[in-house]
Amino acid sequence: MHGLKLIKMANNSTKPPPRQYTVQTAPRLSSNGTLISNENDTNPVLLEAKLLESITSINKLISSNTQLEQALQEEMDNELLSALIENDELIIRKIDNARMLSIKLKNMKPGGVEVSLNDKIPMYIGSELVQQMKKKKKEEVGKKKDGSDDSGGMYL
Repeated sequence: MHGLKLIKMANNSTKPPPRQYTVQTAPRLSSNGTLISNENDTNPVLLEAKLLESITSINKLISSNTQLEQALQEEMDNELLSALIENDELIIRKIDNARMLSIKLKNMKPGGVEVSLNDKIPMYIGSELVQQMKKKKKEEVGKKKDGSDDSGGMYL
């Protein structure tokens, strides 16, 4: 009987309306089953957990970048260089995010908590190799703008 209905639908010129879905984010639950809000970070425990996660991630990324720089000093590889540049940008963004979380914790009412990041995240000014490459690129662009490019071409 079901086969007949399918054949009938296939021969029918009107198609059934497409199904429409609404995508909703699943609620986040803590280990004891209480609902965790994502919208406005007012839960100091959640903020502190996010901060700890950021600090751990930043330290691992810095360690990874150190290893990438050492590998690139031995042999230049475009994939490793790309990973180094990507990590460098990510580290800087994550450090800024960790600072914002620290400020949120400090400014919480009532009784904010001051969390010092100086002893948890090493001073990071960026990858030396990436900085050298950016400097070299700027110099090359500057030379081309000055007209000191001696490529032997004619300008009309």
